[in-house]
Amino acid sequence: MKTPTLAAKPFILLVIGLVAGCASTSQPEQSAYQLVEIDHGMNAQERQAYRLSQVEEMQIYVGEIIEGRNRDQPAAYRTETFDIVIENLGQVEHTVWLNRDQGIVYNWEVLGESSNGGVYFDHHGHPGKENRDQFPYGYFETFATGTAAQGHGIVNPGINGYHGWFFINLEDRPVTVRVTMSGYWDRHLEIYRAVAGEVVTSVDY
Repeated sequence: MKTPTLAAKPFILLVIGLVAGCASTSQPEQSAYQLVEIDHGMNAQERQAYRLSQVEEMQIYVGEIIEGRNRDQPAAYRTETFDIVIENLGQVEHTVWLNRDQGIVYNWEVLGESSNGGVYFDHHGHPGKENRDQFPYGYFETFATGTAAQGHGIVNPGINGYHGWFFINLEDRPVTVRVTMSGYWDRHLEIYRAVAGEVVTSVDY
């Protein structure tokens, strides 16, 4: 094996430095702070009174609360990963029911190599049968469309309803779309599936 020339060595060192830098950024920063024990000379009652005085003092600096920026939830958020298998010449609509005070962070990706772009996707939201009479007939909201092999984002629903994706398989093979989502939602379901124009699944959502 040839030894790198002197001209090549700076480039090699630069690449090594960049790789090392990228690797280091993936590690969480560790605090070097050490807890300090202070002899405050207070008994339990005095300590509690001091804490309450600090809370009262802090409340002086509290600004006007902006409604809707923080949406408390009754339980901890959850994470779920599931696969959507789409036949060759297939189409699938998979949706998640979200109320306006809920939301999700999501990733989806087409597994395996994609020679034709993966899937066509239409990311949208619409009401369901329990509330569609509150909207004009056929009402829906479109968030994004395109051709891709993966997608990532956040859904902040504007209405109570189903929010999800209509996928069209663009590959000359069955594909699997793996979806991972975290956050708050009530349920998710496949509401439509067709293969070569023939409807396989159609749910009265």
